[in-house]
Amino acid sequence: MVLSHGDLTEKTIVLAHRGQLEILVAIKTGIQAFLHPTVSLSQASLIEIFLYKRCRNIACGNQIPADNCMCVICSKFDFEVNTCRWIGCDVCSHWTHTDCAIHNAQIGNGGSLGEMVFRCRACMRTSELFGWVKDVFHHCAPLWDREALVRELEYVSRIFQGSEEVRGRKLYWKCGELVEKLKTGVAEPVASKAILSFFQEFDIDPRKHEESGGVMAPQEEFNRIADVVQESIKKMEMVEEEKVRMTKKARLALEACDQELKDKAREVAALKMERQKKKQQVEELE
Repeated sequence: MVLSHGDLTEKTIVLAHRGQLEILVAIKTGIQAFLHPTVSLSQASLIEIFLYKRCRNIACGNQIPADNCMCVICSKFDFEVNTCRWIGCDVCSHWTHTDCAIHNAQIGNGGSLGEMVFRCRACMRTSELFGWVKDVFHHCAPLWDREALVRELEYVSRIFQGSEEVRGRKLYWKCGELVEKLKTGVAEPVASKAILSFFQEFDIDPRKHEESGGVMAPQEEFNRIADVVQESIKKMEMVEEEKVRMTKKARLALEACDQELKDKAREVAALKMERQKKKQQVEELE
């Protein structure tokens, strides 16, 4: 409501004192940190932030467009750190939301080995993603809680979903497997250790995975088929439960309609009897 006033222009906003500016900027940006006593910005900076001329990220504070802070694609920023939600370019250090990169086809197969790479829109150079994900998990995974670990694994799954490289496909499968285990009660330290061990295997002998040519061991292949079958059964059970629920709901609705028809029929019969009485009264009076 406050921000809908048309008189909050560049000419009038300079008349506001510091306290008013901090409140207005906090309301407009949705960032309460501007009200914190330890955050001290100049009045000129507050005015520029309010007028969208300066980055609202307190840690950045550069003139817009703040390419080193904001997402290169959507021009938005947030306070997320230690996450795969943001991808940094190895060449120019610009940042991009992972989801923005996926939706705009900035992530795909490439490089000399066909690995998954990120193509930065700012400099059009590519950055390899497997090693980047490994570094993020190595430094941050032990600090994530269950919700954060599931979210990060899901980000990695979306990144490597279309991977044509052996290790990328295996990473995609591993993330999906760990997400399901976490959702069924596996402790996050166990899942965190499992994904770190997965990356460690490639550090020890990366050729072992390349030479496999994507061919799984019989037991691994059997386990994966069993997982697919189990997942299919779960989905079929969910569909069947939904059918039962919808059938029950439709039957109840039909019964309600039948009851309403009976009630209306009784009302019509009563009205006809009343009409007949009135007609007889009229005839007697005539």
